[in-house]
Amino acid sequence: MSISRLETPQVHGSGRGELGVGKGGVMDGKVLASGTVDDNELQTSTPTRNFYLAAYGITPNIDLTWSHSQYSSGFFGLKFQVFGAPKASPGGQALSLKIAIAGNDHETNGDTKLEFNLAATDYSIHYGMYLMSYLQLYNSLSYTSYKFHGEVKSDTASLNGQNFHYASKQINYTIGLSFYYSGFEALTEANFYRFQIESTPDESGMAIGAALKYHF
Repeated sequence: MSISRLETPQVHGSGRGELGVGKGGVMDGKVLASGTVDDNELQTSTPTRNFYLAAYGITPNIDLTWSHSQYSSGFFGLKFQVFGAPKASPGGQALSLKIAIAGNDHETNGDTKLEFNLAATDYSIHYGMYLMSYLQLYNSLSYTSYKFHGEVKSDTASLNGQNFHYASKQINYTIGLSFYYSGFEALTEANFYRFQIESTPDESGMAIGAALKYHF
């Protein structure tokens, strides 16, 4: 589950886009199966992982976006810029709204395998203002819901064939700085998050992320 956002509020506009790579925080969850899977809490951790990012303008104020964190699911989204200049014309203030979805099937490795399906929806609002012609202060507020459903495959009879399900809600506030020059953008941000995961204690914290992007 991604924590870092690694994006500013502006869209690129029709026929323009970006490609990027970065590092950021994620939330990992490991099923603690002990005789029965239902109602077992997740063992969580917040490692730093690789991020891969892309966006492409399909109208003057709407971008199609994609973001993927290592060992996680990719989010496809639509970002609508409410006001402000596009990426190619830095300056002033900008506000955008975004919705993104993710969903696919996974299978873990090992003697005890987990086959599961993930479905997620993310809603976010983004605001930024230029401190200088090449430097932008940006922030965002997001809400993400995750649902996991799966089955255990194991040589242990008490575990094999058991179904499990988890639901998670994430609230995330991000603040960062973006430096843009001659088609390249470098950004760094702090992400303040709170996770509410079914059958697992709530968890809050902060993650740091950074990315480098090329605009075309």
